[in-house]
Amino acid sequence: MSQIRKSSDKKHEKLTTFKIEKIIKSLKSEDARGYDEIFASLLKISSPFISSPLNYTCNEVLTIGSLPIRLKLYDKSHIHKRK
Repeated sequence: MSQIRKSSDKKHEKLTTFKIEKIIKSLKSEDARGYDEIFASLLKISSPFISSPLNYTCNEVLTIGSLPIRLKLYDKSHIHKRK
């Protein structure tokens, strides 16, 4: 069973590692974190090492038109029972 669903054949501009690094460097270096709890400053430091895998992943997502299930974000909330 495939975890990725194909979409219609729409042409998208391919990303490059240079563009990925430029986007990462444009992030604000505040203490803010995303869903993954990774600081922007850490992304900036590691951008030369992560830009190539991110480039591949982003281009695959644009080509296929859907995120793999493991990359989809969800918000898990706990509901506490009242006594």
